Amino acid sequence: MKHVLVCFLLVCGMPDFSLALTSAPPTPAPSPTPSSSSSLTPAASQAIEILRDGIDKANAGNCAEAVKALERGIAMDPHSVNAPTANFVLASCRYYLGDKPGAIDAYSQAIALKPDYDEAWADRGRIRDEAGRHSAAVQDLSKAIELQPQNSTYFTSRGIARGWLKDYKGAIDDFTKAIALNDQDARNYLNRAVAKRALRDMPGALADIDAALRANPESAEAHRFRATLLIAKGDFKTAITELDKTLRASPGDEAAISARGSAFEALGDYKRAAADFDTAIALDPRDFFAVVNRGLARFHLADYRGAITDYGAAVALYPNSSRAHDGRGAAKAKLNDAPGALADFTAAIALNPKVEEYYRHRGITRFAMRDYTGALTDLNKAVSMAPNDAIAFLTRGLVRSRLGDSSGAVGDVRTAVALSAKSGDRQTLRAATSQLLKLTH
Repeated sequence: MKHVLVCFLLVCGMPDFSLALTSAPPTPAPSPTPSSSSSLTPAASQAIEILRDGIDKANAGNCAEAVKALERGIAMDPHSVNAPTANFVLASCRYYLGDKPGAIDAYSQAIALKPDYDEAWADRGRIRDEAGRHSAAVQDLSKAIELQPQNSTYFTSRGIARGWLKDYKGAIDDFTKAIALNDQDARNYLNRAVAKRALRDMPGALADIDAALRANPESAEAHRFRATLLIAKGDFKTAITELDKTLRASPGDEAAISARGSAFEALGDYKRAAADFDTAIALDPRDFFAVVNRGLARFHLADYRGAITDYGAAVALYPNSSRAHDGRGAAKAKLNDAPGALADFTAAIALNPKVEEYYRHRGITRFAMRDYTGALTDLNKAVSMAPNDAIAFLTRGLVRSRLGDSSGAVGDVRTAVALSAKSGDRQTLRAATSQLLKLTH
């Protein structure tokens, strides 16, 4: 029970590339351009007035009414000189209202009417990226860059899309170009750091975080990301210092609070870890990693019922978590609920059969239940997967002793003595030495 789970940015799973597109009202758009009065039909004049009203509403942040007016005006004159701009603003409002498919459709209409509309290509690409269509996003953003190669945000957005595609070298190239065009945007350094971290370029990632902090010394994201890298390196004390800085800049940063709890936990400071997890969970009850890590802290604080509650909540949030099942099983074992522990360890193994300690935990539980044959099977598996596991050898020696295999028992316990002496595990060494004396006298 020594594992600590941390998950933000690169520690668990996919890198967190910051999306350049934000859910905000569209930027002010120009009013429709009238044609000469002699060429306007009454219907065209009316369409211009309706579009002007729609764009004014959009500029005022009233997207719901803007959409109605813009849709009506576009329908009246879909191929007018104003239609590309009207479709662009319509797309922006639809996105702001949460209608991403409708936004993509309107951007596509704008592009069809004005193929050199770089802003429409870029925004459609960003929405496609946000929707998980990363390859299509790269295509759209490449077109935007072709049309306007001096716009740093286009390179940023394409770098983000390439990052999600795990084209980290391409992402780094894009972020580097964005930095060349705008060296004051801290996000570009942070995004490049994420890509470098994915390529295991830790010095390069840290250098980019330093650059991000020079551009924005108060960046909570930069301090949090630095802490992430320090946690990955095992430098938990320095990580806590960085996370303290994050929380001074952003006191309610739940991810930073949860990460600091994980760092305290890794240092064995379970009380402070539990306190941070309490705060993180109060801010976000669905933070799986805070919940499961608090379970671990409670386990080490001998609050086994609290640990069972947390691990149960973690299983409810993420039923496929083998760690949550294993942790709950360990807490149940401490409360002498061997059948419950056995069920959880068996579930953990079914979910992830490649973790050695799950077999050891189940083997120990089966030993306690006097299922020596089953225990031997599990412990054989454990030592085959982890030949330096002194506890597994010690337990297997006890099992073999119960099964009448005296020589096998002595051999396993002697191995446990040697391994624990080498690793400095005094507790296991004392237990193994004591058991060896019993077996040989």
